[in-house]
Amino acid sequence: MSINRIQVTSDSIVQAAMNTGSFMMGETPVPDCPYDTDTRDSLDVLYPEFLEGQKQRRLTKSNFTSANKSLETAEDALRHYCISYLELVNLKIRGGYYPKSIRLLFKMKLHKEALPYMDTSVALQLVAAMIIFQDPQFALRGLRLMTDYNATELADLLADCETKNGVKLNRHQLMRTARDEFKVIRKKCVTLVIAMWDQTEFFFRKKKKPALRKACRQWGIVYEQSKVMTNISVLGRYKDGGKIVAAAKYRIGYLLTERNKVSREGTKKTANQHGVADLWTSQTGALYLIGEVAGCLRSVSPLTIVAGENQVITVRFERLAKE
Repeated sequence: MSINRIQVTSDSIVQAAMNTGSFMMGETPVPDCPYDTDTRDSLDVLYPEFLEGQKQRRLTKSNFTSANKSLETAEDALRHYCISYLELVNLKIRGGYYPKSIRLLFKMKLHKEALPYMDTSVALQLVAAMIIFQDPQFALRGLRLMTDYNATELADLLADCETKNGVKLNRHQLMRTARDEFKVIRKKCVTLVIAMWDQTEFFFRKKKKPALRKACRQWGIVYEQSKVMTNISVLGRYKDGGKIVAAAKYRIGYLLTERNKVSREGTKKTANQHGVADLWTSQTGALYLIGEVAGCLRSVSPLTIVAGENQVITVRFERLAKE
């Protein structure tokens, strides 16, 4: 395994690198600092911007989540009111107080009590607006007025939803703006961290690798062991006749248990139509290659893998005896 510098990918890596670099820069005389003037100046400017950008991104996201939850609560109240209103209409139709034709005012079927669709925000607001618009028809037709549930209260609930929807839309825009602005800052910071790390390694280039990495770690560089991948190319054939076995499933595992099962599974791959499966693995040592295909006994072959030494293996499957 080789030891290499990690990739600058996550926000946490960027923040930790700039934090360490900023601290070390403040504690180190300029001649002993591995960064050039431009890098030092950029770090002084971009690190605070990065932290502020993160803060704004979290804050605007939290505000949007809060506004969205508030709108959902208001919409639940509005939906409940609309359902109760229309169910009361159906109840009065069943009691003979309203004619069935009243349902048509609310986009309902003449002879069915099914309520109009109101699962989405838009559909709900349309139904609420329709009820408010049609509510005066009871008085105009000389029917009993809807008093327990009425258009005035419904209008208040609808106005509350519209207000909260406006807040949600505004906060969503603020969240997107903060996110987009942070993307720009982050991109600059990633470039800066790579430059910081390049300059640090160059500054300590005369040291031997272990000492170089130790010195660089003090300046925030993170190293990791890179695993060597090994290719195990498997071809499946039947024992009787040697025909190719397509769609066989292979996996590389560790020791078998007493029940003849793999105690820890590794790389898996299904063979293509030509009977070939290429398994890439970072595992090494004494392992097993397990092959399975319908109509055959499971194949278990001892396998020793040396990192970087690719192997080509032919697995021969034995068909199950026909009953």
